[in-house]
Amino acid sequence: MTPLSSEALASILEPSLPAEIGCFNAGGFDFFLSHVLASSHRYGHYAAILMFRLRESSYNGQGLKKLTEILSGGIRKTDYLGRIGEDTVAVILQHATLESAQKVLSRLNGELSNAFAVDPDQIAGSSAVFPTEANTLSTLRDLAEERLAQRNNITRGQTN
Repeated sequence: MTPLSSEALASILEPSLPAEIGCFNAGGFDFFLSHVLASSHRYGHYAAILMFRLRESSYNGQGLKKLTEILSGGIRKTDYLGRIGEDTVAVILQHATLESAQKVLSRLNGELSNAFAVDPDQIAGSSAVFPTEANTLSTLRDLAEERLAQRNNITRGQTN
């Protein structure tokens, strides 16, 4: 992949968050996800997507910033972090099997629950792995989003 110019990089960083967090906007995230999946397909590697959701109002408006800071600090330099919705953040894990993605998801959920001082079951997180569970970008995202919605419904049910 050709390195991006500083102007191109600035255009795909999430503008509502500090640049040093390194969180991409939805377009930037999809750009990197498509390249990671193409590389994974070409070389027979796995890749995973993790998604996390917090209800911003629950954390005095600082939830998204805190969420992305924690996730940024908890992933490898070769992974990608992106804001893909109003209250949804995702991580691309390169070379991650189903087992390793589940371990990372569990670890990050623990870090988030500690940082937000809530029970780990109160953090909505999900994962999906290419090509084990889905073989296209859209099916991978759809599966992770479906699982996140299911997890979020469970979380809401426990907090109400």
